[in-house]
Amino acid sequence: MNTGGFDVVMELHEDLLNSFLKIAYCLGKFPAFEGVYTLPVPDVPDDLEEFMDIGYRVSLAREPVFAVTDAGELQITVRGEAVFTVLGAIEFDLEAQFTIAAIPEFDPATRQFSVECTFATVDDVELDNQYHLPASVLAKLNQILAIGMEAFLTDEVMTIELSPVLFSAELPFMPAGDAYKLPIGLGAARVFPPSVVAGAVNLLGYTGGSPAAVSDFTHGNHI
Repeated sequence: MNTGGFDVVMELHEDLLNSFLKIAYCLGKFPAFEGVYTLPVPDVPDDLEEFMDIGYRVSLAREPVFAVTDAGELQITVRGEAVFTVLGAIEFDLEAQFTIAAIPEFDPATRQFSVECTFATVDDVELDNQYHLPASVLAKLNQILAIGMEAFLTDEVMTIELSPVLFSAELPFMPAGDAYKLPIGLGAARVFPPSVVAGAVNLLGYTGGSPAAVSDFTHGNHI
């Protein structure tokens, strides 16, 4: 086992992560978003105003599936469901499945955590639980999505600056107060193809460690 000089290194197999995602989905831990959107149409008669409202509810149709690619990307497949209510009572059900891949990196010197989105595809669109869009339509959707990805995602990298201390853990048998908590900071994030992701943390303000020196020590195990 080689932790690369970090205080703690955690490595997880994609199968274990998928088990966590499945449990979270079964327990209802993923949120659903719902509300009402009013069409911006002026001068609508009073007796027609209720028809300007479109109710919506967006949720996951099944648990997300996580995978590590041979290229070292993190890939997640999500199937979502959107139910729209129009004209007061008519429901329109839409399901869509899409796949997104990204490469995470963390620079401990600058405290910059970046996620570069490499591709996204629409795998399936289903209307009212029975009408699947033909392959030609999906191809057009993917073409449109690819243009959007190139314009807004693949040419840019989403970067988040993390503080030196991610959070402070309370210690047993210690007095209350921040001075008696254990500070924990992110040290590195790595992907080991074809199936392992790793995260390293440091304690008590320590900033050492080399991400390149961290090795895959799961040996086919889940953790």
